[in-house]
Amino acid sequence: MANAKQNPPPPPQQTTSLTVGNKNTLRDLLDDGTFRESLALVASKYMTAKRVAKVAMLAASRQPKLFDCTKASVLSSIIKAAEAGLDFGGVSGQGYLVPFRNNKKGITECQFIPGYQGFIELAYRAGRVEFIDAQLVYAADKFEYSLGSDPKVVHVPSLASDRGELVCAYAVARLKGSTMPKIEVMGRADLEAIRARSKAQDEGPWKTDPGEMYRKCPIRRIWKMLPKTPEVIAAIEADNVQFETDGMAANLVDGPIGTDGCRDRMTKAVASKQVEPPPPPPPQPAPVMEQPVEDLGHEQPVEDPF
Repeated sequence: MANAKQNPPPPPQQTTSLTVGNKNTLRDLLDDGTFRESLALVASKYMTAKRVAKVAMLAASRQPKLFDCTKASVLSSIIKAAEAGLDFGGVSGQGYLVPFRNNKKGITECQFIPGYQGFIELAYRAGRVEFIDAQLVYAADKFEYSLGSDPKVVHVPSLASDRGELVCAYAVARLKGSTMPKIEVMGRADLEAIRARSKAQDEGPWKTDPGEMYRKCPIRRIWKMLPKTPEVIAAIEADNVQFETDGMAANLVDGPIGTDGCRDRMTKAVASKQVEPPPPPPPQPAPVMEQPVEDLGHEQPVEDPF
């Protein structure tokens, strides 16, 4: 029948509205008042809100795949980088914005991954580390190290044009007022095992700057023996996301997308900067000697893949 009622066609998929798309959209997202207010609360003197916007545009120009990422994941990654106070443009080696393909949801998401130079920068900012460094050792180099009561490292890099295969990576750190260095050495097999556990093993800095990422491995391990600031903890948590099955960015795309959808997420990210001082604790009974004493006033750290 000519007048038979027909079902209307389904609305077109709005997949493009979920993604950044182009630099103009990214600029609009960064200029949004709600985002800028939230960013200002977590930004530090090292990464001001104004500088964050400039670095974000630089990062996108260096990695065009970021335009394919969801708006929520890009903005959340920028918040994470600002919270850690690290440059994420990829030039300085302090951090990177890395696109990941979420095949389960059929979308591309962005995640912030700190670089080894970012962790070194945070160590010096903490003010309690006198020296920290990480290096790669190749087959043609002279390399000796010892641990125990007199730890030391002797590394003489070869001047040959071909230094041979990568043998290991190491990190050395010395706290102010201490004559004993902290040393961490990781063989090639250990380095490759960590790379294999990362979702980004063939993407981002693992692909473009593998040497920088190998250096980060012993830096991450040596941090277990160094004082930690809130910025360091934020960087470690952001770095650990690349080893999770679903990842932080995957969870962030649930719900509204865009600046409005990020408002609640950014509020949660900012909450740590606005916590009121806790009330005085109630009187406690005398401690039991058998009860272990270990960071009772802190949250349990996230699972460390290093």
